Amino acid sequence: MKRFKYLLCYNKYIMKRTNTKKYRWRDIKPHTLRERKNMIKRYGSRCYLLPKQLKYPVCNKYTGKIECVGLSAAQSRAALSVYRGLKPKTYSYKKIRRLAKTLRKKNKCL
Repeated sequence: MKRFKYLLCYNKYIMKRTNTKKYRWRDIKPHTLRERKNMIKRYGSRCYLLPKQLKYPVCNKYTGKIECVGLSAAQSRAALSVYRGLKPKTYSYKKIRRLAKTLRKKNKCL
């Protein structure tokens, strides 16, 4: 969806395109297993909340910077799993949610 800025010029409205390209989390997160492995090699294990299993990515796949959107996505996904009552064998959703919450506070994400 394109955004326009309206300018008043000689009693007529002129549409001028503004540069408001915003990236969503789905655009900057790793999708395939190959991308996830490349991220671990390139940026280290800090980009995942569960690095051994390559789960819960929180970094931008292009820059390696921790994104607030990724942290909130990880926290909400873990919270949803807690709410649904899913019980994995190797890790706890409550710990993942707590970890994401503390990282959000540390990185000053709202």
